[in-house]
Amino acid sequence: MIVTQSGRLIPIGDQTPDPEAVEVLAPYKAQVDAVAKEEIGVTTEFTLENPRTEENSVRKNETILGNLITDGMLAKAKSFTGKNVIMALQNGGGIRAAIDAGPITVGEVISVLPFGNTLATMELTGIELKQAFEISVGLYPVENGGFLHVAGGKVEFDSTKPAGERVVSVKYLTRNGEYVEVQDNETYTVATNAFTAKGGDGYDVFAKAYEEGRVTDLGLSDWENFREHLVSLETIPTQIEGRIIDISTNPGETPGQEPGTDPDQEPGADPDQEPGANPGKNPDVNPGKNTDANPGKNPVVNPGKKSETSGKNLPNTATNQFNLLVIGLLLIVFGAVVFIVRRRTGMKS
Repeated sequence: MIVTQSGRLIPIGDQTPDPEAVEVLAPYKAQVDAVAKEEIGVTTEFTLENPRTEENSVRKNETILGNLITDGMLAKAKSFTGKNVIMALQNGGGIRAAIDAGPITVGEVISVLPFGNTLATMELTGIELKQAFEISVGLYPVENGGFLHVAGGKVEFDSTKPAGERVVSVKYLTRNGEYVEVQDNETYTVATNAFTAKGGDGYDVFAKAYEEGRVTDLGLSDWENFREHLVSLETIPTQIEGRIIDISTNPGETPGQEPGTDPDQEPGADPDQEPGANPGKNPDVNPGKNTDANPGKNPVVNPGKKSETSGKNLPNTATNQFNLLVIGLLLIVFGAVVFIVRRRTGMKS
């Protein structure tokens, strides 16, 4: 039994760098910084926030950044597997940073998703999906790292109900642009990151699916998927879309929605229009794209980008950049080891 302890955390930011160590590591740090500062070819005119306030938090509320990440996951899972993947889920605790206004860099993208997670798909029944969302909103309004951001679907819950009985409705968006309620005994393909798919953040329902062989790790880097999705965009939404709604505080109303509009209608879509008639309005082509946001203004600019090749011809640099970062980190570690050995050798002599 521990009786007492004298340990304490030492803030690294308060420490004075060792001049010799700085000199040894300088050339390696320069290489890493060069890759991190490389621009991906996309500029955002406003900050993509990662809020952690009492009123609004990435760990309990829908956010634009969370929507963009899951949109990219959903698009990649569909194109890579060829399956009818109905939703993508991202745990809020895995979103670690904001993206400032201005040109977006490789370093910023990696800072948002820094854990090197890979994309995975799960085969889940409708009841299992509902159980997962019960876990997601079970602690609301308290922050929860396992809070699930969603693409391709809409979740309604009632925070006045007891935990485990809060989910009111879980719907997914069909190819025809309609929201349809999931059926308890139907099996659906859902995408998420490998950490969550294996049961991270207390998702025992996902852990069970993983143990039963219903999870497939696609091996695709999460930050590279996110980068690719940002490059594919012509515009970015300026507000959330009502994908996750607490009906006890917003009865019958979707946040950011004009009064009297249909909450189950795709944002910006003409209800009398034939599905697929207007490119960009097909939710399976560019999930989460908000063509109605801030008319006349293009918050995200891709210089020199041709619309007919949107999302297809990307700079073939993401994998190389990731490899360079890994090599750079290894060089830094090697340099640190060399420095320590030299120092100890000098002390002995």
